[in-house]
Amino acid sequence: MGSDIEQDIIALFDKNLKNVLTINKIASLLNKKYPYVHKKVNELITQGILQKKAIGKAHLCSLNLPEPRTMLALAHHELNKRDKLSHELKDFIEKILELKTIVPITCLVLHKKQTLYVVIEDNSKIMLTKERIEHLERINLSCEIIGKEDLKRLLLDQQTSLYSNHIILYGFERFFELIAEISPQLEQAYNPLLK
Repeated sequence: MGSDIEQDIIALFDKNLKNVLTINKIASLLNKKYPYVHKKVNELITQGILQKKAIGKAHLCSLNLPEPRTMLALAHHELNKRDKLSHELKDFIEKILELKTIVPITCLVLHKKQTLYVVIEDNSKIMLTKERIEHLERINLSCEIIGKEDLKRLLLDQQTSLYSNHIILYGFERFFELIAEISPQLEQAYNPLLK
């Protein structure tokens, strides 16, 4: 991913991938001068990471989620969030990922730094996965084993805040593929222009 300012712009969409912001609002949130932000936003638009829509004199910017470069930029942002976690948690994640030889893991998603969702491909292996994880050295973290459909429901549930408060620890591409599958429902639930 490009410069720090480009990463900061992507980070503004972290809490809501369906958010729309004017360039003026982006400049204000980042506490940067408008001409500089305008140039950087236009670079992200040229790369296909952001898209803009003119509404009167304002340009509303949003993530261009189907674009692979957008997924890459979001994954980079998630890696930056993951890097800030404790060594204890990172070690626990590595132990869980060792289970991939037994159970296909779609992704690992940390919610509010309190609950780890282990999303697996095969729902019939939920109990086996739970048993294996229970044998691991415990850390102060709730661990839920769920299927992909369960993750989609959690992302759409505005009460859980998983959509806006998460760190993807493994399976970035698969996570964002699931986001793409429920994109219309997310649009209805989280796009501020539709509220």
